[in-house]
Order: sequence, then structure tokens, then C-alpha cells
Amino acid sequence: SLNIPTPKKVNEFNKAYEEYADSKDNVYFYDYSDVLKDDEGYLKGSCDAGDGCHWNSGATNEVAEKIKEFDKETFK
Repeated sequence: SLNIPTPKKVNEFNKAYEEYADSKDNVYFYDYSDVLKDDEGYLKGSCDAGDGCHWNSGATNEVAEKIKEFDKETFK
């Protein structure tokens, strides 16, 4: 069976990554999960590459655009 991460597990990892980034100089955390998740917290069908946990190219482009926006706002 596939080991698809639950929304709870994703949030736990994101919190750990955010805390790690906060402990370092010039390291920033951007939580892009809102770009990719559906109402239940799982990967949106429009972003799914076919297995329920990997992104398709459209999702990669969408996340890249959001990271560019984050970069512009963070480093004015």
C-alpha cells in the first residue's frame, strides 16, 4: 500500500521545518501546502500526478509562482 502522508503528519513536519528555519540565520520557511491541498487537507486532484502524494507539473509551476511572491514580500 502507498504511504500517503495524512494532513496531521504534514502539519507536524511543517511545524518542525518552520522551527528549524527560525533557529538559523538567513533561512526562511514558506508553507506552500495551502496552494496544494483540498478542503480535507490532502493533495488537490488538480495537482495530483496520479498517486495521491506527488505533484504534477502544473502544481510545481503554481508553487514556484507562490515562492516568487513570498521572496518579493520577504526581501523588499
